[in-house]
Amino acid sequence: MRNEELSFKLWQNVDRCRESYGYTLADLSSFTDIKEAKLKNWRTRMAIPQADELYRIARALNTTVEFLLTGQKMNETYDIRVRAIADWLSEDEGRVSAMEKIIFGEKAGQSSVSS
Repeated sequence: MRNEELSFKLWQNVDRCRESYGYTLADLSSFTDIKEAKLKNWRTRMAIPQADELYRIARALNTTVEFLLTGQKMNETYDIRVRAIADWLSEDEGRVSAMEKIIFGEKAGQSSVSS
C-alpha cells in the first residue's frame, strides 16, 4: 500500500471512529493532548502522525493502531487464521486426534473419572 493510500485510509478510519462517538476534532485533541491545529493539519495534508501520537489517537477512540491503518480489527485477522486451522483439522479425523494429544496430552478424549 502506498503512503498516500495508507494516510487516506488512516484519516477515513479516524473520522469514522470519531464520528461514531460523536467526537469533534476538539474533543479528540482534548483526549489525546495533541493540539487541535496539529490534528487538522495532519488531516488536511493526509499526514501520518508519529507512532506515539497515533497510539494516543487509537486509545482515545477505543481502537487499535492496526484498525486505524488497515480498517481491520486484530481479532478479524486472528479469527481468519483460527478458521483456517479448524478447516484444515476437520479434513482429517487423524489430525484432530493428533492435535488433541498435543494440546491435552496422550490421554486426550479418555475420561478421568475415578471412584
